[in-house]
Amino acid sequence: MSHEFPSTVTIVDDDPRAVERLTEMLAAYSDLSIVSSAANAAGAIATIEQHRPDLLFLDIDLPDGNGLELLSAINEMDEPPYTVMYTAYYDKYASDGKLFHRGEHDYLLKPIDIRELDKTIQRFRYTIATGSHISSIHPLPETAPETDTRIVVALTQVTAEMRVMHISDIGFFRYNSKRKLWEAITRDNTVVTLKKTSSATDILNLSPKFIQTHQSYIVNIDYVLLIGKSKVNLFAPFQDAEVMVGRIYLKNLQNRLHFL
Repeated sequence: MSHEFPSTVTIVDDDPRAVERLTEMLAAYSDLSIVSSAANAAGAIATIEQHRPDLLFLDIDLPDGNGLELLSAINEMDEPPYTVMYTAYYDKYASDGKLFHRGEHDYLLKPIDIRELDKTIQRFRYTIATGSHISSIHPLPETAPETDTRIVVALTQVTAEMRVMHISDIGFFRYNSKRKLWEAITRDNTVVTLKKTSSATDILNLSPKFIQTHQSYIVNIDYVLLIGKSKVNLFAPFQDAEVMVGRIYLKNLQNRLHFL
């Protein structure tokens, strides 16, 4: 499996709406790039051989074959992709142990829950980083990348000292157009200046909790309280912050949340 970034993704599903929905959800992850899709088993083999994706989302129920049989063929390839099986028919596969009790791949249930997708992406990232697969039936280890315990190191605004922060310490990032650099705003209202070479992509790659709402703002999704047409309101202690939301970022932000 290639460890270059962004990691490449292929989706195999015969339902165009499901492909579109998953594509929209994956757009929130800047370290993933969708390179191909297929609507059947034959097309899946062809596109996987052509693109050699790092990550494969595979619907079990395909019009020309069973996804489990297809998985066996994929696993015979050199450097097979990290495969995420998914289905709307849990009862059909759970009873015989063919899918949900095996540890060499991951799984999701339709409709895909964004929180479960987040966990899946974390397991994939852990596999890429360590070379060790963590099954979907086991929790991530405490030291796994992108968990809430991960720390960020940045330069402070005044003293140029190094500051260590937990992901949960950061409410949002904003771009200082005058100084042409990004700043992190922490729970104690400290403004932490990042290096000028730090980009929005660098920030987004730190954790799936960070999502861009505007060309000049990136928020910690755990603090999002209310999404308006032009701004995002955050939970305390960031309730007085002015965080802008841009139209092109709004859909991705909404996809990361759950609506009742």
